[in-house]
Amino acid sequence: MGHFIFIYTTYIRPKIEFAQTVWDPYFVKDIELLERVQRRVTKIPPTLKNNEYCDRLAKLQLTSLKDRRTRGDLIETYKWTSGYYTCDNIIQASTSRTLRDHSKKLDIKKSVINCKEKIS
Repeated sequence: MGHFIFIYTTYIRPKIEFAQTVWDPYFVKDIELLERVQRRVTKIPPTLKNNEYCDRLAKLQLTSLKDRRTRGDLIETYKWTSGYYTCDNIIQASTSRTLRDHSKKLDIKKSVINCKEKIS
């Protein structure tokens, strides 16, 4: 099982997740298409063939691609708020302060088009 996990995480998953923060799938059909690849690959080990998808992920100690995209988005948001990026023309720290606000609140400039929708 260890060899399978190594092969999957080294060769297959990077191809599925390449530049995911840029092209994060917008349409449900695109999300399902990507997840279907992982569903099929996790059926390869003979001992897991008849198990449910969530059970296969648990036994292989993997997470769903949707969860990995969410985690990646959270990491990128943390980087924006912590000053790893210096691109203030897109996202800036919020200047409005009320009693319930926190220092990590962001102001995101509005776009004329929805880029994620146009890319998918």
